[in-house]
Amino acid sequence: MPFDDMDAAGILRYCNIVSPEPGDLIFMGDGGVISHIAIHKNTEGTNIHFIDSTTITGGVTERYYPIGSSKFISFGRLRIYK
Repeated sequence: MPFDDMDAAGILRYCNIVSPEPGDLIFMGDGGVISHIAIHKNTEGTNIHFIDSTTITGGVTERYYPIGSSKFISFGRLRIYK
């Protein structure tokens, strides 16, 4: 199910990160539609490594895509308010 209302959850306001750091969120999907969120692990060479859970692997795994993959729509960082 696509995430139709990301702004209502307050997430899109923080999605202007160009180079993700470990722990950042990776918003993924096809055709510019966010349908999946992963956690950035590291960038190694020309690949972005991430941790996610998907039916493709049947559970939580580490995967990677090339930095320029069209699967990457945006990156975000959670803000913690005290």
